[in-house]
Amino acid sequence: MNVRRISLFVGALCAPVLLHAADSDAADGPKTIPIYINPATYGPSKYTIYASLGDGPLRPYLFDTGSPNLFTFADAQGGTATASFAFGSGTPVYSYFPKGRIVGLGAAGGSRPIVSTKKAVNVAEVVAIDGNTNFAVPLGDGTYGDFGAGFYGTSKLATVLAQIPLPKDLKLGYIVDVAGLNSGAGQLTLGLGRQTIKNLRDSPGALTMRMTPSGDRIPTSDRFIPGYNKAQVGGTLVQFGQGGQTATLTLGTVFDTGGGPNAIVYITGFGKQVPINLTISYHGSTFIQDNGTTPWSGTPQVIDTSVGGPRVNPGGSIYQKNIIMFDLADGLLTLVPASGTSPAVFGKPRTILVTRLGPGFYQLDGRVRDSNGVRVVSISTGQGESERLYRARLRGGSWTAPGIRTPDSATMLKFDVTVLDRQGQTATRTYRVRLPR
Repeated sequence: MNVRRISLFVGALCAPVLLHAADSDAADGPKTIPIYINPATYGPSKYTIYASLGDGPLRPYLFDTGSPNLFTFADAQGGTATASFAFGSGTPVYSYFPKGRIVGLGAAGGSRPIVSTKKAVNVAEVVAIDGNTNFAVPLGDGTYGDFGAGFYGTSKLATVLAQIPLPKDLKLGYIVDVAGLNSGAGQLTLGLGRQTIKNLRDSPGALTMRMTPSGDRIPTSDRFIPGYNKAQVGGTLVQFGQGGQTATLTLGTVFDTGGGPNAIVYITGFGKQVPINLTISYHGSTFIQDNGTTPWSGTPQVIDTSVGGPRVNPGGSIYQKNIIMFDLADGLLTLVPASGTSPAVFGKPRTILVTRLGPGFYQLDGRVRDSNGVRVVSISTGQGESERLYRARLRGGSWTAPGIRTPDSATMLKFDVTVLDRQGQTATRTYRVRLPR
């Protein structure tokens, strides 16, 4: 597991103190949680995230942006269902009752969560699947439920992600980055910084789309906000057909990590069609084009059903090809093609070392993953009129930024590290470290 570490040295002869961002709720800035891709266990179409309930262990759940809330099998059997939810075209059906739980998110094998809701939030405790109350836990794929990350919940039961407290200077939203990965772990970033939003929206080939309000309100950690439809983006132009016959409709598109290998148009009046050629575009920009097959060797098809309403789901492979940012504050979804990104930009910095050079005078040293792709590393501290910019010296995979100034009385330093690659793309991450005295 690739865990970012911040090394703090107190004097030249003292041993380093290591702060693991993955084990700390104290650090400011966005929170990063692993999303796992394990084809041998879960199959290519299933992304997993580790969640805990109360004081329970971190367990694997399907990470599902097409689902409205957390469905868990962990300890629900034996209860009495009060509601049900149907996936896809009507199956499976989960029968459940809502229950308040503190939910944490973390890494596989972690002793405690990286982040948590801090207070009890409602989750769906599943007691039956398609009417069967005698199902094995975990399921055959090793998961303990479905971690819904969509926004079409209600004021009583909605996605956990919106209910995790964030620093005040971050916008509500998250980034799913599993682009280009066939194994290992990508990352879920909770909380959106101003520069991160700008960097992604300005990336080559980026497409920003407006999400469609659901009419319901969903809870955050301290208020309620507008929810958005299951098909997060409405108004997408969908062309589909077979044998030279093509239909063109305006439908909503579901950006669904749990969408599986197939691409499916859910609609009545066209019958079942398998396979089809499928094109999806937004305001003239095409982002899906499947001709008889999908990137995960699935089948684009039409299913004649009214369950869930008319929509198109291009399948989970859209996340393998794109970094996707959900901005809940402004109701926008940004799609960034993986071909328009660089590992140098989106790779995790390994270590940042803070050295005191004198009163109010520090040096920062760090590393980047892809030294061949990086052109510039810059550091910024403060905001507004007090903002200061520093250009780091880059040598191989290491960078050094001497002369970082801060008031001598300061005990903490908050700063942004921005990486510019040779393709002209940038990425920014925020750090907050204790200053050595």
